[in-house]
Amino acid sequence: MIKLSILVASKNQAKYIPDMLLALKAQSFQDFELIVVDSFSSDGSIKLFESFKKSRIFLRECSAEDAHLFGLQKAKGEYIMLATTSDYLYSFKWLERAINVLDSNKDISLVWGSAVNINDRGIIRGVWGDHYLYNYPPNKFDYFSYWLFNPYLPELNFIVKKNVYKYCLKDNDPLGYIYKFLLNFTKNGFLPLYIPELAHAGRSHPNNLTTKNRFYDFIQYNWLLKRKQYIYFFAIIFGIQKHIFIDGNFQAIKHLSFFERILLPLKLLKIYAFEAPKTIFRKFKRVIFLKLD
Repeated sequence: MIKLSILVASKNQAKYIPDMLLALKAQSFQDFELIVVDSFSSDGSIKLFESFKKSRIFLRECSAEDAHLFGLQKAKGEYIMLATTSDYLYSFKWLERAINVLDSNKDISLVWGSAVNINDRGIIRGVWGDHYLYNYPPNKFDYFSYWLFNPYLPELNFIVKKNVYKYCLKDNDPLGYIYKFLLNFTKNGFLPLYIPELAHAGRSHPNNLTTKNRFYDFIQYNWLLKRKQYIYFFAIIFGIQKHIFIDGNFQAIKHLSFFERILLPLKLLKIYAFEAPKTIFRKFKRVIFLKLD
């Protein structure tokens, strides 16, 4: 069985694909397949992927979301990772470290890391999640409280168990698939673990609609995600809902005790008091830095 399936949505990004493939070839861990769902590129993208022996290529006119969901159905790996054609793995050890952590700890269903931000020319513009490198975010059971403050897990470097990923996307919730996963992964009791490493390089470029799409996602989905989170939060506090932590094999590990439920609002207030000002400062600093780029 293949260990890891990397899912890629592709359309006319041949300029950046060599960087992506070179980084994959350089990985110390090579037990993976690259599932490419290409929307009939006309710029040579398909030939580039055909030159990479680990590629399985499917031609299908669809959105990036549909491409990833289609690729998920074709995946043979035990674990799943999402990728884009314009980004690449920054750490040559990322796949090895991530898989080793997942294989050695059955309680963990997902691992993630920080990332380098680069521009169209490949110049480093900054680091996303640099504060996590020296001040680790809450992991495993402690992540639940932090999730209510910031549910984001970087979808372009996290590696997750395939059965867990599929389970978290199986309902018909109107949230986009990334937001749906961010809601259901923690709500269903699965546990993440942060690895202090610069896992991937995320590129901003002229044809990149990331900023526009994320703003659209924010106004369309973020409020709905928060609303669903806090409905669940109050259901737990008032004993309407039990929160059970489970491992990657869907076995119960522990449940949130009565005492932990009582303390949950206080823990959340503490997180907001300490983390919110830092988050505002980091966003301000990032905006100023990007304007100077």
